This record gives sequence, C-alpha cells and structure tokens, in this order.
Amino acid sequence: MLINGIRIKLNDMVINHETALLVIIFLIVFITRILLVFVVQSYKTTRDWECGQIARNVLNGNGYSAGPGWIANANSPTAHKPPLYTAFLIVVFYAFPDEWTPIMPDNLARKSHLVVQMLQSVIFSLIVVLTYLLAKEAFGNRSAIVAIFVLTFNPLFYHLHLQIERNVYDMLFVVLISYFGIISKYITSLRYAILLGLVSGLSLLNNPSFVLIVSFTILWTIYPINVRKPGKIFMKLFLPGIVIIAVVAPWTYRNYIVFKKLIPVTSNSGLELWIGNHAGASGALQNERLQNTDELPENLRSAIDGLNEVERYQYLGRIAVSYIYSNPFDALHLRIYSFLQFWFGDFHWHRPFSTRHLILG
Repeated sequence: MLINGIRIKLNDMVINHETALLVIIFLIVFITRILLVFVVQSYKTTRDWECGQIARNVLNGNGYSAGPGWIANANSPTAHKPPLYTAFLIVVFYAFPDEWTPIMPDNLARKSHLVVQMLQSVIFSLIVVLTYLLAKEAFGNRSAIVAIFVLTFNPLFYHLHLQIERNVYDMLFVVLISYFGIISKYITSLRYAILLGLVSGLSLLNNPSFVLIVSFTILWTIYPINVRKPGKIFMKLFLPGIVIIAVVAPWTYRNYIVFKKLIPVTSNSGLELWIGNHAGASGALQNERLQNTDELPENLRSAIDGLNEVERYQYLGRIAVSYIYSNPFDALHLRIYSFLQFWFGDFHWHRPFSTRHLILG
C-alpha cells in the first residue's frame, strides 16, 4: 500500500509538472505573438481578401458571394473559397463591426482585424502545445523540445497569425489529424475513429487540398491490412470516411443547389491552373491585373461573359491545359519560377536575393 501510495504521489507530481510546463509554453508563445501584433500593426493596413470579402458580403445581406474582384461580377454566388475560415471571419466581423465599403479603400477595417490576429495568436499557441504533446508521444522529450523551439522562434512562422488567411487553421488541422491518426493506428476505438473523421472533414472545409493528407493518414492507420479482421477495417477506414462525408455533404449540397454541378468543396481549380499557365502568366502570385473582368483581353472577356463562376473557371482550366500541352518548356519555366516565388518571396530572375525577402518570403 505504501509503495502504491508513493507511486500515486509521484504520478501526480509528474502530471502537475507537465501541466505547468505546457502552461508556460503557451504563455511564452502567446505573449511573443501578441507583441508582434502590436509591433507590426498590420491590422491597420491589412485588406479584406477572398474569405474576408465573402464574409463582408454575407453580413451585408448578399449571401455567400464573390466580388468585387477576381474574375467575376460583383456579389455573384461563389464556391471560390471553402466555408470554414470564412465562417470564423463572419463571427468575428459580426461581433466587432467596422465601417467598410466594398472597394477595399484606404480607410481599412481595423478593430475586426485586430481581434482576428489576437484569436489566431491563441490558436497558434495551442498549436505549439499540441505539437509538443504529439512529438513527445511519437519521438520523445528531446524531439518535443526541438519541435516547439522551431515553431516558436522560426522567423518563417512569425507572420502566420498576422494574415487574414486560413494558414493557422491549416497548421492546427495538420497537428490534430496527426494526433488522432497515431492514436487510431494503435487503438481501435469508436470515439477516436469518429474524432479522426470529424477533424478530417473540417480540415477539408478549411482547405480541400487536405484530401491527400487525410487519405494517407487513414490508409496508414490500417496498414498492414488484415482481411481477417473486417471489424477493425470498418472502424479505422470506413467509419472515419462516413463521418467525413457527413461533415462535407451539406456544403456539397449547397454547391449543387446553387450551380447545378457536383462541387465537393471549391470551384477554383481551373482558375488557379490558368493563373499559372497562360500566355501572360509570370509565375508570380495573382496580382491586380487579374482582379477585374474588365482588365482581361477582349476575346477572353467575351468568351466568359454570361457564364457563372463554375463555368468560367472550367473554361479557364481548359485554356490552361491547352497551353501546357502546346508550350511544355514554357510551362516548366513557369513552374521553376513559381517555386522560387513561393519559397523566396518577391523573387525575379534579374533581381539579387534580399535578406529581407529570404526571411519574410
């Protein structure tokens, strides 16, 4: 009894010590992020973009619609962006309203953007804590310390919580999917199967490109496959899949009602392909010249006039595929340039590397 009592006390001490450590980690990360918010003050200059525009349109009574901007008429129904991060912005913008006009003027929203950045600071701090727990479970204490050090002090992550974008949520879902995936790998549990499916479905409503991460994780949980245990396969493979479908289905149904086409989450794949693959493409990020239909070439403008968003994007996707087949070397050149642009920021072939661009890019 005495030995058991000593063990219980030691276990309580370990738990209390780890809890204190996690609280300290959270506070350090949160304080550094909040300091960045008020030092950089990007909430004074950040513009509503994509999800932010859609959120403003919803609150202005225009429904889940795009515009002005992109290659679309103002306030037309959209599936250009997935709904989860937009829903987060709708809640914040509703609770903390700012004066705003739909032309993205100089008197930009400030209070709502500040609240978004502060909430994303909390989320990022939670990500670091969850990463510590995940790395400790998978690789040990030393790896966990290295992981939180990299996340906390790596300059490449300093700007994530400052962006009015879904990137922080992407990181959160990566950690959660990894966590529940590892548990589901070694424990056959109804609860964890449902949680893995729920988190995976929500991740797709935040970023549909997560389909590869989700698919790999779920398949990994049943590897190697033992056909003699069909209950285990159902619990680890089919049950999470059913939950994912249940989570995504209402949004897919909305898209079908609006556009009369099967669009699981977003419609913009053709547009994104065209942005990087056409005669005027530069390999850089989308810029002002692509924001308005009036700035497109006359032949392309007339071709997409009268089409809804899905039809426009599908038409642009076909043009992009045709361009790639007709100009394979030019397309390869654009991919190399876009790779450099993505990793090194505002990069140009004839411009020397800048330390600032390497850090902030």
